[in-house]
Amino acid sequence: MSSLIVVCSHCLTWAEPQADRCTECGVAVDFDAPDPDEAALAQRVGEPLLELGPIRMNRRGWPSLGQLVATSEGLLFLPDFIARPNGAIEPRGEHPESAGRWTAPLSPSWWWPLSSRVASTRPVTFSGTDSAMPPPPFQRLLDAPGGLFVQRTSVRRLVAFWNHLHIERRPARRVTLHSVPGGVGVGELLRQLRGLSAWRGV
Repeated sequence: MSSLIVVCSHCLTWAEPQADRCTECGVAVDFDAPDPDEAALAQRVGEPLLELGPIRMNRRGWPSLGQLVATSEGLLFLPDFIARPNGAIEPRGEHPESAGRWTAPLSPSWWWPLSSRVASTRPVTFSGTDSAMPPPPFQRLLDAPGGLFVQRTSVRRLVAFWNHLHIERRPARRVTLHSVPGGVGVGELLRQLRGLSAWRGV
């Protein structure tokens, strides 16, 4: 992974640009473009509807275990991290031996969400922390390196198969979620999701 990762302003997913293009949606990344304001980001990510719990999503080079949150406008995958005494963070693994394969410093210079102005003012927080008032979904996404947003209107089809949930979307690539021990099964996850009024037509 290079020293520059961004939150793509088009698909709102953390990515490591290649040839100045988002590796998730393929849209050109303009590093000089102004940031969307918080009101615009909040509208695009939507209001929180349901915490769907722990899930695994494999993306090459990114943390795989995290929390899934349904919003009025899409799905948020928020990686789980462990803070280390040396100032690094590492992804929480399903098994103890999986820890330590991906680490990064907490220094704001390491990531670049949307622009350097945003990166310099937003500290990292960790999903799963106890809080009576969790941050809004867009803030949780910006604060979770490796997070991914699936826009509801981009979803073409949801397919549950054994312990996998395939999310086919356009124009970005397909996302596959895997159930994990202690988490909800994908069949129940799909039932809960389709029980939300915003998701009934998907």
